Amino acid sequence: MERLYPLKFTPQFFHRLWGGNNLEELFGIFPSSEKWGEAWLISTMKGFPSQVAKGPLKGFHLDELIRQYKSDLVGKKIYNRWSDSFPLLVKLIDASEDLSIQVHPDNELASKKYGTIGKTEMWYILRADKSSFILDGFTEKYDSESLMKFVSQGVLKEKMNSILCHRGQVYYIPAGRPHAIGGGILLAEIQQASDITYRLYDYNRLDSKTNQKRELHLDLGLKAINYGTSHQNPISYLKKTNRHNKLVQSPFFSTNFMPIRGEVLIDYSKEDRFYILICVGGQLSLRVNKNNYKYTLDFGEALLIPACFDSVLIDSKDAHVLEVSVPE
Repeated sequence: MERLYPLKFTPQFFHRLWGGNNLEELFGIFPSSEKWGEAWLISTMKGFPSQVAKGPLKGFHLDELIRQYKSDLVGKKIYNRWSDSFPLLVKLIDASEDLSIQVHPDNELASKKYGTIGKTEMWYILRADKSSFILDGFTEKYDSESLMKFVSQGVLKEKMNSILCHRGQVYYIPAGRPHAIGGGILLAEIQQASDITYRLYDYNRLDSKTNQKRELHLDLGLKAINYGTSHQNPISYLKKTNRHNKLVQSPFFSTNFMPIRGEVLIDYSKEDRFYILICVGGQLSLRVNKNNYKYTLDFGEALLIPACFDSVLIDSKDAHVLEVSVPE
């Protein structure tokens, strides 16, 4: 096999009932009568592994590369824990309409029912209309009987914390917390590699293919909910230029915010794990210590830095970058 290098993957696009047209604009994909709602940037989800877009490894899938390069790609401790699986799913979500009110199971529940991991996630808001909002947990501590009544009455939204949002805000959504993304929002999502979603309420919308109301998952969703109130979003964070500003530190992933101006050397020599860089503002170029090739990262793109690299040299007039890793 070829020598490893920073990997950019071909995005995978998905139609969604609530999708918009931002992804068409960002990536130059064909317009569609069914709106594009998601772009998966880095994935080894079953049936949807990311494919390398450029370089000698072009065409290879991420799961194939993990099997081949093992700890050189992801890090020794991470490989020992996850084997050939990749622990994260990185995507962009474009919502022109409100998403359903939903909840995700935690690791314990997901393991018991499906033999998989749960889904904790975080969002970085890339764009938002003036009236766009996030629903984040309940305003009070309710029980399952009350929630069933709110769903039947169509008032579940009114029982949740509604937050007007704008570009640059960060939201952390632990498994078990009911939530929803409002219309007019484009965001980057970093999450555990799970796609288990329980819809609690969907505004009585009809599926475009079946012309029937979309399925709710109340029995499962009510078991997954953390019924305590836990309103702590959006997250406050520093924005020091050319520094690692902490956004989220969780058991499942860590994310830093880095405003880049000029040339910055990021030292990974004391680390043994992969890093993901996501450009969330401007444009940047970078080089790595074992490869003189110059990489460009545009707004909305992601790059996987293999664990075998000791440093990354980033250069930009003015860019904003999310730096993502997982605990070893």
